[in-house]
Amino acid sequence: MRYNKTWLRYKFPKETAYITVLREPFSHLKSCMRFYSLPKLLNITSTNPIKTFLQDPWKYKSLSEAYFSYCNLTWDGTRNHMAFDLGYPTEGADDMAAAKRYIKELEYDFTLVLLLEHLDESLVLLRRLMCWEMQDVVYDSKPSNYRNYVYKSYAPTTDELANLRKWKAVDYLLYDTFNRSLWRKIAAQGQDFFRELSHFKELKKNISLYCHRERKGPNLPFTMEASKWSRQFVVDANYCRALKKSAPIPLGWRSRCALTATSFWPERRKRGESAVGAQRERGESAMLAMRAVTSAMVLNMFKTVAVRAPRMAIKNERLESAQRAG
Repeated sequence: MRYNKTWLRYKFPKETAYITVLREPFSHLKSCMRFYSLPKLLNITSTNPIKTFLQDPWKYKSLSEAYFSYCNLTWDGTRNHMAFDLGYPTEGADDMAAAKRYIKELEYDFTLVLLLEHLDESLVLLRRLMCWEMQDVVYDSKPSNYRNYVYKSYAPTTDELANLRKWKAVDYLLYDTFNRSLWRKIAAQGQDFFRELSHFKELKKNISLYCHRERKGPNLPFTMEASKWSRQFVVDANYCRALKKSAPIPLGWRSRCALTATSFWPERRKRGESAVGAQRERGESAMLAMRAVTSAMVLNMFKTVAVRAPRMAIKNERLESAQRAG
């Protein structure tokens, strides 16, 4: 699903926090080339379709655009894909004034935009902003995407990168804007942020080592000691299974759905309950949802999250669709 501000504001309460993740546009293009089999669509038969494409992206415009009449949308897998997923029209690729206005709106709409290239920093900041537990944002750091292809490690020439920056100008503006925004927000956290970041990386590494080590004897759990940023919690076989299970999320769920998780409950804060207390009450569902989110972030190039509570919102929407179809 694309980000649709009107629909989301209608379906979710006004205090909903919106979160998404972006990826560096050149890396994103390589992934899209492979994932969507774009070389076939573009009739590129060279062994390095990225290099061929970047020599003259405009040459392939008539082939890369696809129109879907059932929803009156034009999609281009090579151009401004992330901006499209965030609701910006493909037809506005050359209208940078409109793009700047739209991205300014997104800055206001989104509580946080995470960056895949700085995922750990993004997740630590997310934990702080949402008053979550450290274990709510831990993810399996063992690489899950082993797919390899000829151009996966290809680095563009200066001219090729210049062409791409022009071709994907809106995506680059989007990424650069939220890159600056992320580091501004991190700077505002002070030096303690980086101490927490080091703790998070060590925690993640230890959990990953435990969950992936070869065991010859009993699978004994171990305890992650409490810190100023996290309560004590136990890591065991069940914990590892839950951590790993969040990885194989179906494609349609990963790339097109607005995933919901628990968060902001200002009405509880008004009654004097702490954010941690409110979170603890819903801890299990938040943890499972967040693990699904973070794993999808690692596996996928884009994820939009409407953070509030109910998976029921998705269930109800499906029921409504089924009733309309019936």
